Amino acid sequence: MIILFVDDDPDDYDIFCDALKTAKPKSKCLHVEDGQAAIDFLNDGISTLPDYIFLDINMPIMGGKECLMKIKQNPKLKMIPVFMYSTTTSPIEINECKKLGAQDFIVKPATFRNLVNTLKEVI
Repeated sequence: MIILFVDDDPDDYDIFCDALKTAKPKSKCLHVEDGQAAIDFLNDGISTLPDYIFLDINMPIMGGKECLMKIKQNPKLKMIPVFMYSTTTSPIEINECKKLGAQDFIVKPATFRNLVNTLKEVI
């Protein structure tokens, strides 16, 4: 299983990948730092697309919502489940992301154990 993690915070990436390895030991975690890098990566002719995408909202260059829209407009990519992964708890933001096609919205858990449990639930 391949997961693409899109977030500009390297600490969040390290924690996420450690939790993913705990939750799903055979998974592979790929990382890019912003929405534009994610779109470039996904459109770069890679032979194997990720099984899931975890996408932060607030990033430089291209934010998560714009990236989500581009993914869901692309026939090659639109079937990949995208989980928004953010500190945002705003119901307006959460509903907007779901309307744009996000599989779900995950508020970044406060503990490593909660993140592991969340990943076990959604993957």
